[in-house]
Amino acid sequence: MSNLSFPRAWDGVEWQKFALRLVSLKHGFGNVQPVPDQVDGDAGLEFFTTDGCLYQCYAPKEVVDVGKAASGMKKKATSDIQKLRKYEKKILGMVGPLKFDRWILLCPFFEDKDVLRHIQKKISDETIDQLGFCNTPFVGLGKSIEDFSDEYSQLRAKSKGLPLKLKLATDKDLGAAPQGNELFDRVMEKLRRGYPDATEDALTKKAKHWILSSITKQNAAEDLQKDFPDQWETWFTTISMEEQRLALMGDQSGTATEFLNNELKGLQGTLKEALPDLPVTFRSALAQGQLGTWLLDCPLDFLEQ
Repeated sequence: MSNLSFPRAWDGVEWQKFALRLVSLKHGFGNVQPVPDQVDGDAGLEFFTTDGCLYQCYAPKEVVDVGKAASGMKKKATSDIQKLRKYEKKILGMVGPLKFDRWILLCPFFEDKDVLRHIQKKISDETIDQLGFCNTPFVGLGKSIEDFSDEYSQLRAKSKGLPLKLKLATDKDLGAAPQGNELFDRVMEKLRRGYPDATEDALTKKAKHWILSSITKQNAAEDLQKDFPDQWETWFTTISMEEQRLALMGDQSGTATEFLNNELKGLQGTLKEALPDLPVTFRSALAQGQLGTWLLDCPLDFLEQ
């Protein structure tokens, strides 16, 4: 049993792409053939392997209620197992001389053994073992990311395939009245120095922006640490070095806006070099949010104007 925590919620297309990566690592990239579905559907198959496996993918929309998720898996299995018989000729044309002895429903999680009983029953009801591309005996299986834990770890280490979605902070994360909060007051004090001609309302909006960007960055960093620990280590080391640079040599030049823009541009460039595989929007959120964190936690400040 793996100690890893596996993501449960997936967009269907994202799951199909990620599942293909898992299966390709398991069987070998040269031994897996995806089945295009743009024309006439996929005939009940997502991809097949040269060593006897037919794969279909399914990402349940329900990820909390195991019973509802299992119901969706059963419906998916019923529909696609029936397609194996319906599209027998089409499948024979795709697989050539290959023979198969198992059909696998691959899901992010698989927790109800009744789904497996259902799959086996449908395989039997449709007499799938009598089809021209199948061996006897022919079995149906249910698999999840946990069954591909080694392959998952490899992809996780390389930051390949796992979806990274920003959890944007909202006003709810600020609380009812940020004024009077020590961190809020610290940012306001700095902003008053940097923007002496700005109104209190304008400064308050800026303060909220930087605090929210810092919270968004924290959300992103936590997801990075959980799903891509190697990339998080790189992120942490890079930010630590940048923080030292800022503390030693980060004196303000130009206006507050020019100073912030220069720091943001420099940090974005540094992160692009250090973490080239991360999505641009994710890197931008990390960079902008780090400036917000530095405004909160002291290393970034403005000179009196």
